[in-house]
Amino acid sequence: MNSQHTPESKPLDKVYAEASQWVRFANTVVWSMGALLVPVSFGFVAVALNKSGTQFSQGGKAILGVGSVFLFSFWVYASCIYKLSSDIARKMLIKIEEEWKVDEGWSLYKSQNPLVNRKFGLFPLQLVTLGALVTVWVAILYCGL
Repeated sequence: MNSQHTPESKPLDKVYAEASQWVRFANTVVWSMGALLVPVSFGFVAVALNKSGTQFSQGGKAILGVGSVFLFSFWVYASCIYKLSSDIARKMLIKIEEEWKVDEGWSLYKSQNPLVNRKFGLFPLQLVTLGALVTVWVAILYCGL
């Protein structure tokens, strides 16, 4: 980082600190929600397929299916919102690094940009998984699994 901070760059210190904190917070929220909602959502599938315990009626399985898909969809939606917000903060961080003339090798957020903005990230994987989850529920409800 450029050690010659001018009085004009002082507000950028605060913006940089807050924006980087937001990027970390958004990432934590997304993965913490996923750590809870994904296993619960898939657990509903396991409960519906469990043959040794209480048998659920089609109505009970339908309720589990709707709950399962809703929980997973909620995680996808929240991930999307937090990703968009995090991307705005990340762009600001890159601008600040450019303003500070941070060397290419030391520019943390600029160097992460290709990784964060790659074509196959979390969202496409979530959509494929959501499609598979819906397919499994259709099989459970209509094929009598």
